[in-house]
Amino acid sequence: LSGSEGLSPKKIFQILDALSSSLEELKLDSVAVTGHGLPLFLAFLSRLQDARQRAERTFCLRKMIFAEQSVGPQEAMSIFPLLLPSLQILSLRGNLLGLEGMGGLAEGFRNGKASSLECLDLSKTGLDGEGMKVLCGAIGETRHAERSLRVR
Repeated sequence: LSGSEGLSPKKIFQILDALSSSLEELKLDSVAVTGHGLPLFLAFLSRLQDARQRAERTFCLRKMIFAEQSVGPQEAMSIFPLLLPSLQILSLRGNLLGLEGMGGLAEGFRNGKASSLECLDLSKTGLDGEGMKVLCGAIGETRHAERSLRVR
């Protein structure tokens, strides 16, 4: 649902709710994850998490791509705890997360919510030495068997 210009956040999530349970990859832009879209996105992720916990057949979301400039530090803190548990691939390319956003991602690793993650694209996120230290420390604490961590 990238390029959703002209669609309201409500319509975007009506579409997502109507999709079949075989959805494996999702790409969203800022319309769906900021402003009025953020509470709808968080509610959507909560429904998926609840269904997973009840072992219901639900979305098998394996790959999540956030379009460039669609997620910032504040959104990251809310989104990552709900999003990470099912993902194998997460692309945050081109989203300036800052130390706060990297801290949210690190917390997901620390809490064991990123155990399925195999590939993490952090290119063009403004990741600096401090953010790298926070993230690597969290990965090291959990001994996460990361197969790919692409940082450019």
